[in-house]
Amino acid sequence: MTESELYKELGALTKAKDQWEEKIPYVSSLLNHESFKIQAKALWLLAEMGLAYPQSVRDYSALVQPFSGPLSSGLRTAGDVKFTMWASIFATVGCRTFLSFLLAKWLGMGVIGIALAMVLDWCIKAALDIWRFRSGKWKNRRII
Repeated sequence: MTESELYKELGALTKAKDQWEEKIPYVSSLLNHESFKIQAKALWLLAEMGLAYPQSVRDYSALVQPFSGPLSSGLRTAGDVKFTMWASIFATVGCRTFLSFLLAKWLGMGVIGIALAMVLDWCIKAALDIWRFRSGKWKNRRII
C-alpha cells in the first residue's frame, strides 16, 4: 500500500469510530512505519482512540513515549531550542494539565485518566516534533 493510500485509510478510520477498538493494534503498529507522515497520523489517531477506549490503548502507551523524547532531543541538539522549549511547555503544562483535569475529574476516570493524559501529552509533543522535523526549519538554526 502506498503512503497516500495508507494516509487516506487512516483518515477514513478517524471517522469510523465504531471500528476504533478493534483497530488499535493495527494503528499502533503503524508507529514503526518508515513515513513520518504516517507515524504522525497514527500517533494522532491513537490519541483519539485513547480518549474513547482508554483501557484498550493502555497496553500501547509505551510505544508512544519514544517519539516524544529522542526527536525533541535531536532538534535541540541541532540548535532548534526555542521551538522544542515552547512545544514542551505547551504539551506538558497546557495539554497534560488540562487533559488530566478533564479526564480525571470531569469524566470520572481517576488515576487512569491522569495516565492517559500523560500519553496524550506524549502524542501531542511527538506530533509537534515530527511536524517541525518534516518542515525542515530546524536546518536553519545556528549552533554556538
